[in-house]
Amino acid sequence: KIMWKKWGMSGGKSSGESDSSGNLDDEILFVDEDTWVERVEGVFGGDGSAEGGATFTDILASSELFSLARYRNGMEEVMSGHKGTFFDSDDTPVFPTINFEEGLYRLMIKRENMPLFYVVFEVREPFSASVEMKDYFDALMFPNPHTDNFINATINTTAALRVNYELFDPMGHLLFSTEFEIPKDHSGNHQVDTEIQLPNGFLYHKFSFTDGSFKTYTTLKQ
Repeated sequence: KIMWKKWGMSGGKSSGESDSSGNLDDEILFVDEDTWVERVEGVFGGDGSAEGGATFTDILASSELFSLARYRNGMEEVMSGHKGTFFDSDDTPVFPTINFEEGLYRLMIKRENMPLFYVVFEVREPFSASVEMKDYFDALMFPNPHTDNFINATINTTAALRVNYELFDPMGHLLFSTEFEIPKDHSGNHQVDTEIQLPNGFLYHKFSFTDGSFKTYTTLKQ
């Protein structure tokens, strides 16, 4: 088990109420080992703004600066870095595995156009974690629902990636596949012409990466 303990810096207000001094009440969140990266919500920067809806690995993958330290007879740095630290010369990610032991940790993050924020958490059972290639990728399939036989997607990346795209019908049968490479810090709209008549119903879009990680999205063909 891991316990997140979340603090606002001061002067802001969150899902917890602020006291008369303007400081936020502490919140405690318990999560399982498998879901500890699921959400980092209600973590606040110096202006009181919330960093909500982003996963922990998304934050590391897109951070300008970050520092992870452990409390053990003082502050002991585990890892620190900046944008570009964990990339090869071709901009592919090489983020190392982080081995967590039992204890209290502090994570500090600075993301682009966001205030500095931090979170303190307790690890109660040792485990390892790493940023996967899927964490450097995001796609928005549109329109949804759709009536055409081609696929539109807005794709954003924070690393250079080799992507295998697969399209499946409602029964899980492969309809179409292709591979492509996409550069770091890319943001743009793309269209894939499947050159086949797509069946009506839910369609499943799978984007796979060279480390074995993947993301899936669902659209409705009418």
